[in-house]
Amino acid sequence: MNRYLIVGQLGDGSFGVVSKAQHASSGEIVAVKKMKQRFSSWEECLQLREVQSLRKLQHPNIVKLKEVVRENTELFLIFEYMEMNLFSIQRMRTEQMSGTQGLFNDREIRSIMCQTLLAVQAIHKGGFMHRDLKPENLLTKGDIVKVADFGLAKEIRSRPPFTEYVSTRWYRAPEIILRSTHYNSPIDIWACGVIFAELYLNRPLFPGSSDSDQLFKICSIMGSPSPSEWDEGYQLSRRLNMRFPTVVPTPLRQLLPNAPPAAIDLIEQMLRFNPSDRPTATQCLKHSYFTETNNVAEAGGTTTALYAGISTGQPHNPFQLVSMQVSMPNGSFQGGVGLRANGGSPPPTLCSSSRVFSPNSSVPGINPYANVVRSVPQGVSRATDNDDEFSF
Repeated sequence: MNRYLIVGQLGDGSFGVVSKAQHASSGEIVAVKKMKQRFSSWEECLQLREVQSLRKLQHPNIVKLKEVVRENTELFLIFEYMEMNLFSIQRMRTEQMSGTQGLFNDREIRSIMCQTLLAVQAIHKGGFMHRDLKPENLLTKGDIVKVADFGLAKEIRSRPPFTEYVSTRWYRAPEIILRSTHYNSPIDIWACGVIFAELYLNRPLFPGSSDSDQLFKICSIMGSPSPSEWDEGYQLSRRLNMRFPTVVPTPLRQLLPNAPPAAIDLIEQMLRFNPSDRPTATQCLKHSYFTETNNVAEAGGTTTALYAGISTGQPHNPFQLVSMQVSMPNGSFQGGVGLRANGGSPPPTLCSSSRVFSPNSSVPGINPYANVVRSVPQGVSRATDNDDEFSF
């Protein structure tokens, strides 16, 4: 680790401390996560869920793990440094813009969701489910979006039962809320659908304060499923002595008046109660919302490469996503950084003292400004049941 100069602490979580660092010779800025757990061997290090998943996943829209370094019994994960995360941009724009103005224009939302779904597609095809998708874990740099934080990642082919409580409450799929232990990759599609709707809504879609309240908020918008629609859900709810509420739902079309019909249709598909009825990431990307928008790029001067997460090479500032620019004074965004990483170039390097080894990986990147507090309804905490603020 003598090759890196620590320039400041970014976050302190249950499993690690994250610092901003500079490579001594190249000057490259990175995020260093020092694990609190001690490791006696490389084999033990490689059992880490983060390392396991990121060795196998490489994609331009997954934040990159650059190195894994073990010194004696200490383990350091070196991540690519990203400028912002989606939540911090939402918060900043909320403070800068009028309440009647959308935080993101339609072109930006298409780009964000396309890049996110491309990452999720790669994660699922790589044999993993992410299990903690939320705005804080979508890192940005200019017009590029990358999925981060693979601390809860799980192999799809793993044998159930799985951990009952994963992900952040507001983004939990109904099967997780009802304590299913046999869930799978559709939980990531649900989380993406919630994020998708929030980009048009400008606020949390399902800000539940408890599991029962979370289920109520979901049914208040999506309606309650019928037994024929989701029999397993009724079995799970009976086991917990919970009932699906009888409520007149507010249609998404009414809730999201600025969203085009194709967006509403796709969101509704992604937020189906029955996991087997949700589209895959590949199917989402083939939806007309994405396939019929080439003219959007032309109209806004944004290249279609942007939808694939490929940098246009144009100048940008950290508060600019795609076409929309918010004027910000230098240094006006300050705060802590969470940690995640994963990317799409060379695999990360594993270093033990002077020894170097390269695993195939992609990584949870860092979430700059992850400690900012989301604006939520009074009395509702965005803290999760078991989740640490930095999710380390």
